[in-house]
Amino acid sequence: MRTRAEERTGLLTRPTRVYALGSRREGADSGTRVGERDPCTGEIVHAIFAANHGYTIIWEGGHVDLSERQIYEAIPLD
Repeated sequence: MRTRAEERTGLLTRPTRVYALGSRREGADSGTRVGERDPCTGEIVHAIFAANHGYTIIWEGGHVDLSERQIYEAIPLD
């Protein structure tokens, strides 16, 4: 899944595995968790990858890249 995410986004990901993000998206605070519906798209989140300058949220057929400025909390998967 990591390789496909890198191909889709053109961004390299870090090995950090992320379970959840607290962020500011579309003018509101939101929480995004793997296995749950994305609060902005309604799609089930398949994975969250840490990139060099932010995070990428992956769902079936799509993704969104978030900058470090949008993120206020990243919870690792472990």
